[in-house]
Amino acid sequence: MSTPENLTQSSPIPLEKKSRVKTALTLLFAGALLGLGLVSIYMPRVIAWYAEPPMPMGVTCTSSIRWALEKMQMAQAYSVAVGGVLGLLIGIKIASKK
Repeated sequence: MSTPENLTQSSPIPLEKKSRVKTALTLLFAGALLGLGLVSIYMPRVIAWYAEPPMPMGVTCTSSIRWALEKMQMAQAYSVAVGGVLGLLIGIKIASKK
């Protein structure tokens, strides 16, 4: 038979290690999101700069590249906002069930 002491110690991983792993994973994902945000903001400018020809030429597509990259940035911003709102709503719904 199980005693109450055995039921409370059902996890083989101590609580201290769980909190360290949780902290490490939280920081990992926060760093990944920060990196994603920085790349989303600055990389289109770098691509537009890189695609610009070093000497004036008759035909250049720099303005087209800048336009397309601005549209991509706006789509990313909208998707992050919608994803954040949906995640918040799902989190609230799950938390209210507990």
